[in-house]
Amino acid sequence: MIEVRSCFVCRARYIEVKGGVLDLCKNLRKIFPKAGWECQVQQMLIGHVQQSLIVLASRWESLAAWEAGVIRLRNYPEYQEWMKKISSFLAYGEATEIFTLLEGPEEPSPVAPGMIEVRSGYIVEPQNMDRVKELIKQRPSRLKNDAFWYDDVTQSSIVISSMWQSLASWEEAMK
Repeated sequence: MIEVRSCFVCRARYIEVKGGVLDLCKNLRKIFPKAGWECQVQQMLIGHVQQSLIVLASRWESLAAWEAGVIRLRNYPEYQEWMKKISSFLAYGEATEIFTLLEGPEEPSPVAPGMIEVRSGYIVEPQNMDRVKELIKQRPSRLKNDAFWYDDVTQSSIVISSMWQSLASWEEAMK
């Protein structure tokens, strides 16, 4: 199981304007099912570029399945039109991150608009990765619904991902 995250850094002034980035993202959620894609559209609230980052997150059985899905989506006329429109709002091009599921639920947590995904990233020295994988298996029960992702490209990044109703509910669980 892999997770692919396509990240778009948008110019902040276009995020909430009528016909801007958020409106385009609402339309994109209608396009995905028609093109045979299951994907979450996310807006980063806190992070390195904060509210100007839009992420398309999808899960696939393999890289080959994702590549076939990308070809299918890019050939879909409504997606081509969406890309033309979103491109005028981008600060620069798309970046793609690909992770392998190490541990956790294979099915995405149930999500609804307004929910919060908390992603914590850690850099691990490659020689310590096996030890980290063992520690993940021994995690506290309150983290059993978390997904642990491994960056195959750098082979030194671990990301812990979990879905929450609110930031307050995440903070309470972390006590």
